Amino acid sequence: MKSILITGANGFLGRALSLYMLEQGWDVRGVVRTEELAVTLPKGVQPYVIEDIGPNVNWTKVLVDIDVVVHLAAIVHVLKNNDMAEYDNYMKVNCYGSEALAIAARDAGVNKFIYLSSIRVNGKVTTSIPFSEKDVPEPTDCYATSKWEAEKKLNALMSDDKMGIVIVRPPLVYGPSSKGNYIRLQNIINKGIPLPLLKIKNKRSMIGIRNLVDFIFSVINTDKASGETFVISDDDDMTLPYLISTMSNELGKQPRLFFFPRTLMYFLAKLLRMEQTWERLFCSLQIDISKAKNLLDWVPPYSTKEEIRYSISKNAK
Repeated sequence: MKSILITGANGFLGRALSLYMLEQGWDVRGVVRTEELAVTLPKGVQPYVIEDIGPNVNWTKVLVDIDVVVHLAAIVHVLKNNDMAEYDNYMKVNCYGSEALAIAARDAGVNKFIYLSSIRVNGKVTTSIPFSEKDVPEPTDCYATSKWEAEKKLNALMSDDKMGIVIVRPPLVYGPSSKGNYIRLQNIINKGIPLPLLKIKNKRSMIGIRNLVDFIFSVINTDKASGETFVISDDDDMTLPYLISTMSNELGKQPRLFFFPRTLMYFLAKLLRMEQTWERLFCSLQIDISKAKNLLDWVPPYSTKEEIRYSISKNAK
């Protein structure tokens, strides 16, 4: 039986990946921060408590007989003011902690190390050209910068062929029990709150939880991915009004959209210091997944509509 270690195993993606790997017959070990979180892991996952994933963790016992490490744990919140005083905290966990785990995994004889980065390494918005692996990284906040610095540390280890390292940069991940902007939008639609987004023409790439888990499993099962970085999505970009209409239909609601001038919305966003919210609502963020298609022969098994339907149906239970 093969063994996998998943850090952040109690999180949204960590739980979904743990359950999937158990179904595939793998021995699954999960890293969490507290004993309280350990008891919330899916049945069958062996828990390990690591309170602070920094550069000084001793991973020796945790990595015994592990074949694959999937490193999901990170400081993920993005501070509103991008306070650089917090930069050291991001770097400690997201960069140096990741590097230390990768080195320990290599020394323990782990075959493959998969690092979940973020599309924010590429930047915040796209214009006419979608993001790809060929782009020069342009991280714009502490979180994205720490992820990019971690990638550089891992890239430096890739010259050592003892362990295959794979970097994955997803956009917004959504599905049952997801948090953040996706669930906020679902709640707004459920409450019937009108939204001033009728003529917005931006396009956003997202990835459903089942598609991301499937991609990670595909990466685990091929040597073609070793030493590579992938940007990934549903490959099914939607404008925001179309996304709202799709979610509304699945929720059994009428989409309540009205027109409001884009320039006036931008003025109000600046006045209220909500420029980041404005970017997410009005700007595009598209991803080109051609590399995953061509190199790995991978296509998302589910469309965005199917993933939205799955998410809403599971949340309703």
